[in-house]
Amino acid sequence: MRRLAFRAVVLLVVLPALRAESTKRARARALVARYVREHASRTDDVAARVRRDPCGARFVSADFWGKGLANSANVALNALALAVVSNRTLLVSDDNRFRAGFWRYLGAVDETWPTKKRVLEAFDAAGGCARCGGCVDAFPEATRDFFPVNRRCLASGNCGDGVRWLLCGAAFSDDDPPFVHVRSAVTWLAPLLLENARAGPQLKERLKTLFAPGVNAWGLLYDALLAPRAGAALDAVVEPRRPEGGLFDVGVHVRHRRYQPRERVDAHAAACAARALAGLAKATVFLATDQPSRLGGLRKRIRAAAPDTAIDFRSLNASSVPEAERERLRKLARTDVKAVRAGRDWGELASERWASVADFLLLSSSRVVVGTLSSSFSELAAAVASRRDGDAPPRRDFAAAPR
Repeated sequence: MRRLAFRAVVLLVVLPALRAESTKRARARALVARYVREHASRTDDVAARVRRDPCGARFVSADFWGKGLANSANVALNALALAVVSNRTLLVSDDNRFRAGFWRYLGAVDETWPTKKRVLEAFDAAGGCARCGGCVDAFPEATRDFFPVNRRCLASGNCGDGVRWLLCGAAFSDDDPPFVHVRSAVTWLAPLLLENARAGPQLKERLKTLFAPGVNAWGLLYDALLAPRAGAALDAVVEPRRPEGGLFDVGVHVRHRRYQPRERVDAHAAACAARALAGLAKATVFLATDQPSRLGGLRKRIRAAAPDTAIDFRSLNASSVPEAERERLRKLARTDVKAVRAGRDWGELASERWASVADFLLLSSSRVVVGTLSSSFSELAAAVASRRDGDAPPRRDFAAAPR
């Protein structure tokens, strides 16, 4: 009798909690879906509406480029999150660097969202500043630059002006310009707007809905940001490498930073992978790393750490891709040769930008993602992979020995 009573109590407590989690996720999904229905439009249509009524809408734009894949995506994701909660239309900043960036591989965002240049021109042609106000020195756009942003910048007072605007400025108030441009927001910053005492109640309510505990907000935003056939440019490379059923049992991403001892990084990664493989008799594992020359050693370490699991390792061997296909992919987006020569820490395939996107698409097609702590690439892949788990956010488990 005691055991039955105990189980009844557990069910009474747990089931309402599960229902509450499900309700939160449903509300967040509905918020994002409604936003996409109301704001995702062709550039021509948005420009035409602005010419007719320049005061009828306000906008958030972003730099759709960055130093690395996930950093580039995060700037756009922060802008979309801010656009959703402020109910402004997202614009793609269609400059030359966007045309040369990862979006040529990751997803044609300008097929879903209007581009900024044409909309700005329409606003100017309609006399928007004179008719609508909010412009600064007769210019309708304010750039909110978040660089630098780190744990020390608030104490030292050297944060980018975007951080101060987000935390204590007139963010998305009537005093903000019609166009707000987000730059260098390479980490997930949008929820910090909740700490702004000047933020309006409706804006805060949307923030609480989108970023409610138990909601995989960044996975939802990623889906909303990209065109339905995201990553199609890489199908010829990615699809043959997927396992039967389409999902890897475990995906492992190892980021080798220049200031860290690589042997220790690999040993820690193997220990974490072994935890994910515990209890599996056999598993298909995808390995992604910025140092492909270390893949052989990583395989040996993981096998040694998980001796009870028969592992089928998969990885992207860029050199095995036919040269004609590699050349086609290189031409889709230019490599930032200047940055590569300056020694950017992008790994051994820095000049093959498509390879990091292919790694990302395959890594995020895993039931479990084992990533590198503080790597935005790992975090974003985990959020995207977690979309299959009822929009639950990725779990964090740092139980293995520290690096």
